[in-house]
Amino acid sequence: MNDKDCIQEKRSSRILGFLAIPFFLFLNIPLMLLFPVLGVGFALAGLAIAAIFVLAPSSAACRLIAEPSP
Repeated sequence: MNDKDCIQEKRSSRILGFLAIPFFLFLNIPLMLLFPVLGVGFALAGLAIAAIFVLAPSSAACRLIAEPSP
């Protein structure tokens, strides 16, 4: 794994998270109309998953690559 792979990994994780936010909100509208309690639970879980992808830390390999050598 090199520096470009780390950048690509972080970028793809953030893009997936930002795409998941409108997806879960769009799915939540009909679900809230049909099953309000289930809809709220689904929306909160979906937004939490999206936030995890957006705020995910770098992998251990990427942290080792970014660490300056003595």
